[in-house]
Amino acid sequence: MSVPYLYKDKRTGVYYFRKVLNKEQQTVIGKKEIYKSLGTKSPREAKELCIDYAAEVNKELRKLAPKPFDPIKAWAKVNFPGQQVGDTLPIRYVTTNEEEPFHSFNDVYNMLKQEKQFKPATVSAYDAIIKEFPHSSNDIRKISKETIRQYKNELLAKSYSSITVNGRINTLSGVFNYALNHEFIENNPCDGLKMKIVKTDDSRIAYTEDDLNAILAKIKDFKGTTQEYRYWIIILSMYTGARAEEICGLLKPDIKKDCDTWYIDIHRNVKNYSSIRKVPIHPDIIALGFIDYVNSRESLLWDLNTKKARVSNSMVQWYSKNISVDMIKDDRKTFHSFRHTFKQKCREADIHSDVHDRLSGHAAPNAGAKYGDYPLSVLSEAIGKLRFPQF
Repeated sequence: MSVPYLYKDKRTGVYYFRKVLNKEQQTVIGKKEIYKSLGTKSPREAKELCIDYAAEVNKELRKLAPKPFDPIKAWAKVNFPGQQVGDTLPIRYVTTNEEEPFHSFNDVYNMLKQEKQFKPATVSAYDAIIKEFPHSSNDIRKISKETIRQYKNELLAKSYSSITVNGRINTLSGVFNYALNHEFIENNPCDGLKMKIVKTDDSRIAYTEDDLNAILAKIKDFKGTTQEYRYWIIILSMYTGARAEEICGLLKPDIKKDCDTWYIDIHRNVKNYSSIRKVPIHPDIIALGFIDYVNSRESLLWDLNTKKARVSNSMVQWYSKNISVDMIKDDRKTFHSFRHTFKQKCREADIHSDVHDRLSGHAAPNAGAKYGDYPLSVLSEAIGKLRFPQF
């Protein structure tokens, strides 16, 4: 049996009474909401207590005209476990913009965040999705399955991949499930709307020579402008196969020289221990003036927001909107395709798999490969064999 105003704190398992007041009641009482612990973890006991307390609260609310509502009076008439004389009634504030009180989608999302204590990276990712959801300020009860279906179609019309669309719907679904569990809504409008994805081995593929020529032609004029950092991020990603987060997380001190070999010391924002490595800088990149660019910078190599949970997000999103979408029609080709392209170039140059695994930061394929490491001279020789389009 569903009991109105009954709420369970998932962290502690304790049940609460919760009633949002309408504007007339708020004006008289001076509070937005009545929120009180029922002092029990037993569902059966909580339901009985909630029903009793709700009856007393509603009885007092009906007496608002002659005198102010006294929540303590209602509280005193119900026999709660562990009740102490003089217990006060804690209040939580809920913003409401209509005569009928409601929880907006944003309200519920904020409750979920507070209760779950997500990691900063998760909060950052969720915040970005919720911010772009056009119905986030709406009464959550009025967001229908048709509303979510239209939102999904809008995302698809913007050329978002099915994986991205599913990720967004899944994030929204988590908020609706929270609302469902707390009886703010009766069903989850996201149910049944995720897209079926057939997983294949070619979800991401390498760029062709024509693709690389088109990309290089697009970014060549960035040198000497405020966009120059984007130019070098793309060039380094192409020539090293490093992950976007690894490249975008580089600082000036990470560009080093050992004897005559310039290399990148990749140790920040890495995926795992195997990803910590030294990657020699290709002679083409030196010839293009990368070292001059590095010397012109302070401590930061790139003009990216380093306070973000994932520093590469803005760069990857910019690339998708301004480079990839404009010129490359295959949605399997993304920023991550530079990594696939690097591996393909290594195979074309007949570089041993153990060597290009080390260069790209892939884990050793067997126990034997984990012993020892390749000297910088061997890695530099391998890098020098790679051939990319010239411009």
